[in-house]
Amino acid sequence: MSSNKNSICFSHIEDPDGIISASLIKQIFDSDIHLVDYDNFISEIEKIEKKMNLKNLIICDLEIKLNKVDTFFEIIENLSKKKISILYIDHHNLNSNISERLKKFNVKIIHSENECTSSLIYNNFMDKLKKNSSLLTACACITDKKDNTVIAKKILQKNDKMYIYLNSSLIWYYIKNNQNHQKKLYDIVNLFYNNQYPLEIINICNETKSLSTDLNNLTKNIYESITHLKKISYTEIFNNKLEFAANGILSISDRNVSLVFRTVSNKNIKELVILSNNICKKDIGKITNVIASNLNGFGGGDPKKSAAIISNENFEKFLEEFDHSLK
Repeated sequence: MSSNKNSICFSHIEDPDGIISASLIKQIFDSDIHLVDYDNFISEIEKIEKKMNLKNLIICDLEIKLNKVDTFFEIIENLSKKKISILYIDHHNLNSNISERLKKFNVKIIHSENECTSSLIYNNFMDKLKKNSSLLTACACITDKKDNTVIAKKILQKNDKMYIYLNSSLIWYYIKNNQNHQKKLYDIVNLFYNNQYPLEIINICNETKSLSTDLNNLTKNIYESITHLKKISYTEIFNNKLEFAANGILSISDRNVSLVFRTVSNKNIKELVILSNNICKKDIGKITNVIASNLNGFGGGDPKKSAAIISNENFEKFLEEFDHSLK
């Protein structure tokens, strides 16, 4: 973490776009980095309200979830009253009501659903970034499936195509494999901040090989358990590798959307990850957000990837409505 406690950045811990966004912001503002997921984002941002010397707050790659929106804006209002500069950079769905509330509290917004967060940062602060930023941003565009957009195309043209794909794959696997080892993820942020590259991460190739083998076995094991609806293939798994399993289903199913869920028995809920391929033209992030909210759950994401939490009793209804919405 940085020694500059006047500037704090919250960024998404779960994928390369969030990690790379954090490293770019640290290059620009020398911010103290806080990597969070959606479960602890609000509780972590609450902790900074009492920091007397805070001057800048940057929030990256974190969608404002509807079920936590009131708490979020209470915090933002309090920080705004203290004249703290707040910058919100994101690519997820941002409805007009939330956008207007952000502006009401003088939050500067850099937002586009077409680009990943890293490319928005790169495009707005290019002159303050180090030489590794172009490749890192290209990797974020690839892993977030935002590589065919206006800004992304310009960034990708600066780098060798196959070299981008190699680094993108390595960093994606490494970050996914270390969600329970946060120190390694903070080490990546610092490594990139110091103008280093993905291939300089210690043991990145060995970890990628190990995880790739696990994913190959996972895909084989879930084949018999897949259920097919008209537009969706889905299954239940019993570990935390939801996105890995969803990718596996997409690769072996003739449906264009995959859904994987895990039952959290002590909370009476199911955690879902939903992915779509490029053939699917629907925005699954928006669909997830609307249906989940209507069923007293919550969720959201981007056009090709989303996540949700749904009560056990509403799960079948969610599947039915989601499948119907893809027609």
